[in-house]
Amino acid sequence: MTKSHIGSKKLAVLAVLVAAAGSASYSIGQQAGTAPRNDAARAHNPDQHFDQNVAQCLILSNRNEVAAAKIAEKKGSDAEVKNFAQTMVKDHEQFTADLQKFAGAHSQPLGARADGAAPAKNPGTAPAAAPATAAAGQRAAGQPAAAPADHMHKFMKIREEIADQCRASVQRELDAKQGKAFDECFMGLQIAAHMQMVDELTVLERHVAADLKPVLNKGLKTAQKHLDDAKQVMKDINDSTRTADAKEAASK
Repeated sequence: MTKSHIGSKKLAVLAVLVAAAGSASYSIGQQAGTAPRNDAARAHNPDQHFDQNVAQCLILSNRNEVAAAKIAEKKGSDAEVKNFAQTMVKDHEQFTADLQKFAGAHSQPLGARADGAAPAKNPGTAPAAAPATAAAGQRAAGQPAAAPADHMHKFMKIREEIADQCRASVQRELDAKQGKAFDECFMGLQIAAHMQMVDELTVLERHVAADLKPVLNKGLKTAQKHLDDAKQVMKDINDSTRTADAKEAASK
């Protein structure tokens, strides 16, 4: 298999993370204490960039989940919902800290968006023609096209933009809900997103390097637990609603 084919395969795996940007519920837990690879030793390893991009994408998703969970900590009307949200904040922040070790130089720029700051007013409107024009000029001058690292940098900038957009959408949806409607909305988002994250981590674990695998595996196990917990909380909310409706009907 040629290097270009391998690179295409890696990009295809990363594209899964872009498709998943809207869900943001990327659960995760206390991670295995494996030491990341030495940056100097990895400097000329093509897989280094792939692992960094995987870590960066997961960091963005986890930070979005922290933002959503913090809203639920304040607005949730059900004690189980509040407890679940507190667990999400703790676990997502822990996973983010562990992923930072693998995220390379991009970990700090991404971190600037981690506190729930509002996204750009017009996300997605950044000029796209300049890179294409530059590439065309390079070809016309007989220069090589942009390196894969340049494409990955552009990919990550778009991924950040998507994360901003998704965080704003989730916040608008949650801000519009109160009481029980809020609890149901938040838990519904958690169930859908954790289902997706279980699948994502299952696939990504197959493709990352050996020292990142234990981190993703631990995250996968905790994501599954979060999914099970979210389903149980939603069931309890629905059972409580049915009980209240039955009592109200009996009293009439």
